[in-house]
Amino acid sequence: MARFRNCISRALARCQFTDDTRIRVYRRLLTDMRAGVPLVRSLDRMVDFASRSGIRPRAPLACILTEWRERLSNGKSLGQAVSGWVPEAEEFLLDGQSGRELEEALQHCIELGSVQVRVKPGNLKVIAFPVVALMGTVLFLATIEGS
Repeated sequence: MARFRNCISRALARCQFTDDTRIRVYRRLLTDMRAGVPLVRSLDRMVDFASRSGIRPRAPLACILTEWRERLSNGKSLGQAVSGWVPEAEEFLLDGQSGRELEEALQHCIELGSVQVRVKPGNLKVIAFPVVALMGTVLFLATIEGS
C-alpha cells in the first residue's frame, strides 16, 4: 500500500512540477549560488519553504526537492540529482558541472525553459487552425451530401 501511495504522490508531483515551477527553482538556486550559499543548503531552504516549515512534508514540490537534496548529499552531481524530473537537455547541461560552470549551466537552463514556455502556446494555435478547417470542410461536405 505504501508503494502505491508513493507512486501516486510521485505522479501528482510530476504533474504539478511545471515548466514555470522548474524555472523558479533554477532561478532560486542560481541566486543562492551567486550569494555563496552551498547547493544542498539552498535546497534545504527551498524544502523548508515548500513544506511550510515542515507542516506539509508531503507537498509535491517539497518531495521533489527533498529527493534532489538526498541525491546531492550522496555525492551525485546536480544533473544526476534532477534525473527523471527535468527534460534530458537540461539534465545534460547540469551534469558534471560545478562552481562557475554550474552557474552558467543553470542560466542556460533558465533561458531554455523560458523559450519552451513561450513556444508551447504557439504550437496549439498552429495545430488548432488546420483541425478546425478540416472539421468545417467535413461538415460542409456532409451538408451538401444531405441535400
